[in-house]
Amino acid sequence: MTEPKEIPPGVSPVRFIMSDKHPHHPLKDFEEAKADPDGVAVFEGDYGGQIMMTIRMKYVKCSEKALELLLSDLNERAWNDGGHGEGLYYEQIPVGGGVAGGMGGGCVVDGVWAHPRFEKDGVDMDKFGKAVGDILECRAERLPEEMRKRKDGK
Repeated sequence: MTEPKEIPPGVSPVRFIMSDKHPHHPLKDFEEAKADPDGVAVFEGDYGGQIMMTIRMKYVKCSEKALELLLSDLNERAWNDGGHGEGLYYEQIPVGGGVAGGMGGGCVVDGVWAHPRFEKDGVDMDKFGKAVGDILECRAERLPEEMRKRKDGK
């Protein structure tokens, strides 16, 4: 019997477990992701049960703390679970690459990709895109309050 592999710190448990079947290239941290031409920030909710967003790091002008606040805002909107199960991971994924995870996983585009569930849940994606852009460009610290709350109260 083989010993179980230990999940390294800063690595998505879901993609680590699936790495035998789905190639996974984690990056060490924010700075390494910024320096890598294929560096991507991956925002997970529900312990990897949803890939909420991916952002090519070349478009990130804000701090890592701002990305962590964005993660919190996205998770509040999507899951409203007090931050349980949210994760921000840095990975090397080329444009067009997939991100293994629940709810269909995610993908990497040349910019920002958001899970279609946000639109299905009533998010105005034009306003949402502008608000995320404002965070990435250091014009705002958080998503507007109304974008953090689900309309169904869950």
